[in-house]
Amino acid sequence: MKKKIEQEEPLIIEDSILAGILIAKGHKVLPELDVQQRVQYCVYGDVKKSLKEIYDNSLIGSLSALTGIKSARQMIFTLRRGVRG
Repeated sequence: MKKKIEQEEPLIIEDSILAGILIAKGHKVLPELDVQQRVQYCVYGDVKKSLKEIYDNSLIGSLSALTGIKSARQMIFTLRRGVRG
């Protein structure tokens, strides 16, 4: 039996740091541009549970969080570079 890991509708967030932490927690995060050409992130999975864990100050590896944040910030530049060029 195949386990469904993505929710139907992604949660949209604009904060790259939060997106990076969610990447570190194992979520699928995809960048997109909104109507004002700002980068936002579509986050898939059980985001509500992860946000509760984050706000309850549960432990997360510092290297994992840093790597996730760098990845989310790099998505901004990659997406914008693709739009301009």
